[in-house]
Amino acid sequence: ELAGAQDTLASTKNDLELAQEELKAHKSEADAKHKTAQADYKDLNDSMTSLVEDANSKAKELEAKLGEATRKAEEKDKKIEELEAQLKVRDAEIVEARANGG
Repeated sequence: ELAGAQDTLASTKNDLELAQEELKAHKSEADAKHKTAQADYKDLNDSMTSLVEDANSKAKELEAKLGEATRKAEEKDKKIEELEAQLKVRDAEIVEARANGG
């Protein structure tokens, strides 16, 4: 009976060792997957941050270009108004000259 109990104990110890080895292997695999997932997340986060920064930079650049284009358009509009005013003055001078001397 003692021998049977010793065999059962040895078998149980062996099963326990196998279970501990399996647990250790699963833990190692889980740790590796966790580290991979963390690295992937960091890479994705870095990539997204870079994309957002690039997009913001381009948006600011385009806003600056739009502002410059708007300023130039306003200058051109002013110039056109000035030239139209000069044209009206010249037209009036021509009408006056014709009225005075024909």
